[in-house]
Amino acid sequence: MPDDRDIIVCLPPGYDEATWQSYPVFYLHDGQNLFDEETAFAGQEWHADETADELVRSGEIHPVIMVGIYNTGAHRIDEYTPTTDTRGQAGGKAAPYAAMIVEELKPFIDANYRTLQAPEHTAMGGSSLGGLATLYIGLLHPDVFGKLAVLSPSVWWNHGVILNMIREMPQAGPRALLWLDIGTAEGKHPRSILRDARSLRDVLCSRGWRQGADLAYMEDEGAVHNEMAWSRRMPRILRFLFGSVAMKINIITTGGTIEKVYSEQSGQVENVTAKIDRYLQSLRLPGTRVEVTPLMNKDSLEMTAEDREAILDAVRAKVLEGPVVITHGTDTLVETGRLLKARLTDLKHTVILTGAMTPLGFERSDGLQNLTESLFAARVLPAGVWLVIHNQVFDVDCVRKDRENARFVAAGHETCLPE
Repeated sequence: MPDDRDIIVCLPPGYDEATWQSYPVFYLHDGQNLFDEETAFAGQEWHADETADELVRSGEIHPVIMVGIYNTGAHRIDEYTPTTDTRGQAGGKAAPYAAMIVEELKPFIDANYRTLQAPEHTAMGGSSLGGLATLYIGLLHPDVFGKLAVLSPSVWWNHGVILNMIREMPQAGPRALLWLDIGTAEGKHPRSILRDARSLRDVLCSRGWRQGADLAYMEDEGAVHNEMAWSRRMPRILRFLFGSVAMKINIITTGGTIEKVYSEQSGQVENVTAKIDRYLQSLRLPGTRVEVTPLMNKDSLEMTAEDREAILDAVRAKVLEGPVVITHGTDTLVETGRLLKARLTDLKHTVILTGAMTPLGFERSDGLQNLTESLFAARVLPAGVWLVIHNQVFDVDCVRKDRENARFVAAGHETCLPE
């Protein structure tokens, strides 16, 4: 394209720290309206950065890199429209604009930032003529953009030419995950604009999109055609395109070394109160909702048959909701695990037991490592009862504690790893 333009990149929380992680990318037109009221049209910004950060921190969406592509003012109409207007005086530069994004901008972003580059991780979005451009570019490059956010699109352009373009597209081939919306009070003729949006929805459905599956359609009651209205819809859009389904993991604490602390009064390490929160405070768990049930706080050598029945009852109640992690003293951890395996039939979720050999706060304490491994294993192990400790996974029926070497080892010749 002949005109220079600014590009603004917004990185997600934790980008600089999580150097091993790569991220999806959301390219957005009219970049000056996204993040800063000083540059936004009429001083109304989308607050896209604050909205995304809040949703990332709450675990509602995956962290995402947002790339704002500034418009060039006088040439905005030309670049955002696929054809010239009826008089042939404006428009028709969307194809070379798309080529600039695909052949110049995206390779630059991929080379300079840690990005996930496949179509399913690459989104585009825009409003008004930017919505029209988004839809057109998405149809032109389905091998690049697998997610589209089409806000209040200018379907009216050139007598609805975009509708005919969609009708003529091949039935087969990849279809983007597509958000489409419209306000019910947009412009001077809101009924006509609403009718256009519904026509676009119907044409998309006739070409294979399914509303409620890969197509989300929203009519925003009373919303007008401006940045403030689009800003209010951003949380829903981000959840639809980049939402992470939070997995609930229940932690049941029963005591043991993993929760022992040093008592200055007695000069010994003791089980007093549950300390699991101190471990969890040091962990970032995006996409995971953890609920802690402090059941008891005992050295496992002091556990009675009634205590183990109480653990069994607690697991029965919680495992219906999702995976369960039990923190437990290591001396009788295997016995409790075998009881649970024998009595819990037809499990739909994973049950994991873990503990520690060295208390919290001591040199080489292994509690945080074992809890972290257990929370990860809860997401990937099949339903069953497992022991997870020291970077190993054991079936509770074929493991024993090697007290001399302070570790767990396979018992007998049976396999101790899940298939």
